[in-house]
Amino acid sequence: MFAKWTPIVCGCLMLCIATAARAYQTQNHVLQAVPTPGEVTLDGQLNDWNTAGAIVLADATDKPGRMVRVSAMYDDKGLYLAFEFKDPTPMLNANDPRIKPGRGWIGDSVQLRINCGPFREKLPPVNDLIHHVDCYWSTKLNAPQAYVTTGDLGRDGSNRTTIDDAMGKGVDAAFRMDADKQGYVQEMFIAWSLLRPDKPYQAGDELHMAIEAMWDVGDGEDSDRISDLVAPGVEDFSSIWTRPDDWGTVVLVADSASVTPSDTGRRWAEWLKTYKPAPPPSKDLARRRPCLRDSDPVARALNRWYADGEAAGNVGDYYDNRDRGHSSIRVSDYPQLETTEYSKQQLDQRIDWGLALGVWPFPTVGNSSTASSATAGGCNPRMAYNNPQPLQIQRFQYLKNNIYIYPEHRDYDPGHNGPLGYGDLLPLNTPYLLISQGSSGSDRVFINAVIRTMAAFKPEVKKVLVEKGLLMPTIQAIFRASNEQVVRPDDYFTGAAHPVVFQGDQINERKMVDAAHAMTLDTIPPMAQLSVVAESWPLPGVDAPAGMPSEKICDLPEVIGRVHRRWARDMTFKLSAADSFDWQGKPLTYRWVLLQGDPERVTITPSADGREAEVRVAWHPRFDVAPNPRTPGMQTNRVDIGLFASNGASWSPPAFLCVVHPDNELRTYRDGRLVDCFYAAGDATIGYDTDALLHARKRADYEIRDWSKLVDAMVKNPDSPAAILVGKDVSEYQRKLIVKAVETMQKDAAAFTAAAEAAAPPAKEGEKPEPFVLELKDSQKLSEPMLVPQPSLDKLSVKAWLEKQLNDRISDPTWCLREQAALDRDVASCDAGVQKKIAQARQRLVDLGIYRALPDGGYELHSVAPGDAPAAERLTAYERLEIQRYQLLFVTDVLLPGVVNTRYRTNHVDSAIAKSRPVWDIFEYRTSPDGGALETIVTSRDTDHPAAGQ
Repeated sequence: MFAKWTPIVCGCLMLCIATAARAYQTQNHVLQAVPTPGEVTLDGQLNDWNTAGAIVLADATDKPGRMVRVSAMYDDKGLYLAFEFKDPTPMLNANDPRIKPGRGWIGDSVQLRINCGPFREKLPPVNDLIHHVDCYWSTKLNAPQAYVTTGDLGRDGSNRTTIDDAMGKGVDAAFRMDADKQGYVQEMFIAWSLLRPDKPYQAGDELHMAIEAMWDVGDGEDSDRISDLVAPGVEDFSSIWTRPDDWGTVVLVADSASVTPSDTGRRWAEWLKTYKPAPPPSKDLARRRPCLRDSDPVARALNRWYADGEAAGNVGDYYDNRDRGHSSIRVSDYPQLETTEYSKQQLDQRIDWGLALGVWPFPTVGNSSTASSATAGGCNPRMAYNNPQPLQIQRFQYLKNNIYIYPEHRDYDPGHNGPLGYGDLLPLNTPYLLISQGSSGSDRVFINAVIRTMAAFKPEVKKVLVEKGLLMPTIQAIFRASNEQVVRPDDYFTGAAHPVVFQGDQINERKMVDAAHAMTLDTIPPMAQLSVVAESWPLPGVDAPAGMPSEKICDLPEVIGRVHRRWARDMTFKLSAADSFDWQGKPLTYRWVLLQGDPERVTITPSADGREAEVRVAWHPRFDVAPNPRTPGMQTNRVDIGLFASNGASWSPPAFLCVVHPDNELRTYRDGRLVDCFYAAGDATIGYDTDALLHARKRADYEIRDWSKLVDAMVKNPDSPAAILVGKDVSEYQRKLIVKAVETMQKDAAAFTAAAEAAAPPAKEGEKPEPFVLELKDSQKLSEPMLVPQPSLDKLSVKAWLEKQLNDRISDPTWCLREQAALDRDVASCDAGVQKKIAQARQRLVDLGIYRALPDGGYELHSVAPGDAPAAERLTAYERLEIQRYQLLFVTDVLLPGVVNTRYRTNHVDSAIAKSRPVWDIFEYRTSPDGGALETIVTSRDTDHPAAGQ
């Protein structure tokens, strides 16, 4: 979409040299558009044109080598523009718009920057009124081609819209080569309906426009440009497309007789006599382009360093987009950067799509904002990590100067089993790639930061990094040390610096670029390499389930992955860092760190020289990730241990030992021995963290379906059956506070809905009106009264307090037994279907041996865990889960039917890690008859058919 340009120099020298250069380049500020003299035919002929208001764009005002005369007219339909190019190689543009519609700037073309909104006022630009129009003769199609982008490119590029093939969609054009083939005419029409849809422009109006004219020799490499038609006082022509307030003015004059010829227009005939074609653009364009076209501080620093020979730039670097532009950076921001190309056959085979499974032979940054759902394979990194060959390819990319960035999509979002999130579903943490928090578009800030960092290295440093395959390991070390959460040097050796997923708003690009630029040959980081010296392996059927898959995920020098499948509480490893290396052979020191996990369950004992470490990882139930305000409530089942190597000047990126404890297993250990293990664990908790409690578009309905009925039953009426859920100790103040919060939310929601329905256009005759649905942001706003922490509710919000009462009851294993008489009366008043469901659930607990029937018709608790303590204290985690599932039914089907809609959910685990099986293994330990070794007896129960085990 953008033309690439060639500055003489960059950075601090630009002002003195470029200022002198601008004295010779034309500087037009106003283009006068005159009324059309009649009907205008777009045919490349200008015999029906009035060129009185023309301006001339020229590269030099004494002896121009590139120049074009620009004329403008208008009528009630739109704006007409004529470009009379002087060009010894006319109408050559090798871009194929069918493949890259926005890359027309690589050849002969015109780019117009048009602002139809506020201009140099104390108002922000209006995104929908800023247009970028590319128009050229396509050598590939032998026809005019136009491309339109709408949006302020000086701000977030994600808010722009495009028309890939704009011919006939608000833009028309015609071309005619001069008879001597030393130039051509480009005639254009742009409809007012495209530029300002609310009303056409008319005499006396103004709009604001910059013109960028391109010359090329048709080789598809790049083009030289003239940027002109700018506001008075503008000195910097670079990145003009990002600054709508710097564009010039197009005046729609009422009478062509009142036009005053422009200064440059008067000189057209004179310049035609002195015109001598400039030499064609150099073939080595990349080396004379700036690093970046942006004007932010990082871009200015990079351009200055590159101009002074102190930075390598992006010459020879490539960008590989693998989602067909769905989440692409603006490549034109990086004039030196190349893009990867795919053949038609590869495109047809979708080799350019999704997870990268190849290695480019040149430094490459790539991305793909593609993913499957969390329950169907997940994001690209998760798919790679769960498959040996793709994982190995990610390593090859890492060691061959390739790095890819992928969004986590739904694989790292707070929650459990949906609907909002599943927690951390990634089985490994590796340095091979980067994973962005979020979905499509969240990867772009990472790509930009990495490309800029690659440009910042000194030439001699980058040369070694590329030759030794250390570019991406070094980028990883810099990236992880530079994020905002890494404040002190020691923070680099914490989980905060090495999460499996990174937050885009924590990237400190300036810190990254400065660190890369400061690097010398002696401070290139070493490589930490891991290997397993010894570990114990379980024997399926003896100390692990029969038919158990391997515990090994991978054994790679940068990541060792295991799944805890054995019954033993501990996994032990003897690890070596002996293969770690420095490119210059410097001696290394080492640091072993627990990055993620429970310090009480993990021990790391390094050897005296740090080259080896004894590691013990005990079984971890699901646990909280280190607090992060951007992902509150995040949980994981994976322990991460990091190895870091130092050459005395720099620390390496980490190598990881990752141990996954499958979330489908519910284990209870006593005195270091396994009491029982259930292989289809789930969740029966009522409620989850959310900021939207009311039904909203694109958001699943919340589990509490009717807050008013919930409060009526639990709080307002202390004599209702459901009052048993909170007891009798709710104070009058608490009662009023809870009722007020619910009533405020419901009242405001009703008023908002009524107003929205009244403002909606009436339905067409014979059609029913569409039901009104809140937008998510409106649901969030209306839900606020329920989500504010309240001191009188133990600092919980009304939502959290109510749900805590519910969860406290169903999690108390004695609740239904204590309240059995009252609950049985409530069940008796239910329909036969509910009575049958409760009876079956109770009998299931009896069949599992968790409930024991008493002669008087009651029940008592029983546990497989031995001991003298009461059964309620000995219950295993699985036994408690089954009681919770049973007691949940009383809340959802008996006491609050239609109000609480929670259902038991089996914990989601990727099938590559574990498959859920309704099996309950119970362990007994006996001394052998000869008084020697301890024998383990394992009894397996099928919990789907518990009666069969009796």
